[in-house]
Amino acid sequence: MAKKLDDKDRSIELLHSEIKAAHNKLKQQRLPQSSHTCITVEEENISSIPRKKQKQSESKKPKKGNLVMTKMEKVTSMEFHNEKSPKLLSLAVDEADNMFTADQANKCIKCFDRNGETKWVSPLDNTPYNVSLINNERYIAVTMVNSKSLDILRTDDGIKVKDVEHGVACPCPGLSVCDDTLVICDCNTKNIYIHKIMPDYKLVRMHTISLQQGKPPLTYPHYVHVIPSRKVLVSDYDTNTVQAFTFQDNHIFTYGMAVSGSEAFQPYGVCTDAEDNILIADHGGNKIIQLTPDGQLIKKHLFEEDSPAFYALTVAKERLYLIATDESCAFVAPLTAL
Repeated sequence: MAKKLDDKDRSIELLHSEIKAAHNKLKQQRLPQSSHTCITVEEENISSIPRKKQKQSESKKPKKGNLVMTKMEKVTSMEFHNEKSPKLLSLAVDEADNMFTADQANKCIKCFDRNGETKWVSPLDNTPYNVSLINNERYIAVTMVNSKSLDILRTDDGIKVKDVEHGVACPCPGLSVCDDTLVICDCNTKNIYIHKIMPDYKLVRMHTISLQQGKPPLTYPHYVHVIPSRKVLVSDYDTNTVQAFTFQDNHIFTYGMAVSGSEAFQPYGVCTDAEDNILIADHGGNKIIQLTPDGQLIKKHLFEEDSPAFYALTVAKERLYLIATDESCAFVAPLTAL
C-alpha cells in the first residue's frame, strides 16, 4: 500500500513539474509589460499610441492607413500617483532631453527625463499655463492663469528663484522665449506683448502687436511662438487660424482660412524647426501641419482616428516632441520622419 502511494506521489510530482515547465515556456513567449513603450513602424503602416485601458495583443500588427512618421522612436507614459488626473497643455525640452510641463490640474511644474521618469515636481500657488526655457536653459519661465506675474524656476531642481511682473492677466497667457526676448499673448486685450529680459530678469516691454490687425482679427489667441527673425506666430481658438506678425505689428500671413468646411482644423501649439519651417498641433483634425516659413503648406501628417489629441509641441535636437493631455504622455519622433 505504501509503495502504491509513493508511485502516486511521484506521478503527481511529475505532473506538477510538467505544468510548471509549460507555464515558464508560455511566460517567456509573452511580451514584457512596461510603462515606457518603444514602437518602430515600417513605411505605409501606422501604429497608434497605446491607450491605458486597451488590452495588449501578443500578435497585433500595425494597421494600414495614413502614415504620420515612418519611424516613431518612442512613446513615453508619464506616471502620476496620488493626485488628480493631470492636465498638461504646455511643453519645453532642454538639450539633455529633459521634458518640462505645466500640470494645471495639480498646480505644479513637472520635470521628466528622457525615459519619462519624474525628476522633480514643483508645487505652485497659482494655476500654471505655459512654460519656456530661458537663460541658456538654466531656468524655466512659467505664466499663470489670470496672474500678472510669472515664476522663474531652476531647471535642475525646480526651486523658484524669482517672481517677475509682466502685467498680463488672462485665462490663457501664451508664452515664448527666444534669446533675450520674451513674448506673452493676452487673450483679453487681443495683444501680444514683446519684452526684453534684463540681467535681473526684470521685463522691459519693447513692442505691442495688436491681433485686431489679423486677417481675420483674432478673438481668442492662446499659443504663441517667437522666432529669431523677429516674427511671432500665434494660434487662435475661435477663428481656428495660425497667423504670423512682425514685431512692427505687420500681418504676414494666415493659415486656416483655406481649410475646407468638412475638414476639422483646431490649432493649438505651434513651433519652428532649425530651418524656420512651421509645425502646428492640429488638435481637432488629429494631425501635425507642416508649413514653409512664409506659411505655405508642405504636408499634413495624419494620425489614426483613435490616437490621443495633441496640444503642445516643440523641437529639440532634431526631434519633435508633442504632449498628449488625454493620455498623459509625450510622443517623440525624429524630424527626418516628417
